[in-house]
Amino acid sequence: MQMSWSCPIPGHAGDCDFSLSPRIEGQAEATISSERSGWKASLDVRLLNDEHVFQDEISALVQESKNLHFHRLIPELAEDMGFLREHRIADCRSGSIHLAGVAAEAGLVVRQASGYFVGVPFLVPHIWLDVDVNGQWIAADPFFLQTLAHWGVVEPHVWPPERSPRNVLWRIRNDHKEEQLIRHEAVDVPVKLIARMSYEPRGVDGSH
Repeated sequence: MQMSWSCPIPGHAGDCDFSLSPRIEGQAEATISSERSGWKASLDVRLLNDEHVFQDEISALVQESKNLHFHRLIPELAEDMGFLREHRIADCRSGSIHLAGVAAEAGLVVRQASGYFVGVPFLVPHIWLDVDVNGQWIAADPFFLQTLAHWGVVEPHVWPPERSPRNVLWRIRNDHKEEQLIRHEAVDVPVKLIARMSYEPRGVDGSH
């Protein structure tokens, strides 16, 4: 992934002092470099390359997701569960918060996760749930998959809501907050992210 950004406060005294989020620092393939047009850094992010389809574990989440309609929400509404319950409208943040409650009532052990949906070439900030399956955290996002199927972006028989989208998710945090990737001293910096995908072939035994 290529990250690029510009100084958020041009004309300030002294040199720019940028820092990577500690949550992604270990994934940095190259140090921050500057060009005339701005600054860049490269990240080498390894995504999972194995499929998981839930059986009946998340049936309550799948059913409840059918009752929700996706819409981009202002921050004040994104964590307002009263608004969601009344209007059945949610974005990925409010949807994950709501479904975490549904999961708890169904006896599931879940956690919220945030990071990016990795499309090529563009990445989209995203929030989803991880479900504990025999001690392993596996991403579950039936609301997102049903929304994409409704929009005609994916084929529902290829991406049913029971399928884990973990192969296209870059997890950064284990909560529903969005991580600021670059900071200029105390100022958050808007970042452009461009992705390129490469694949490692599997061995005969299924290993990489």
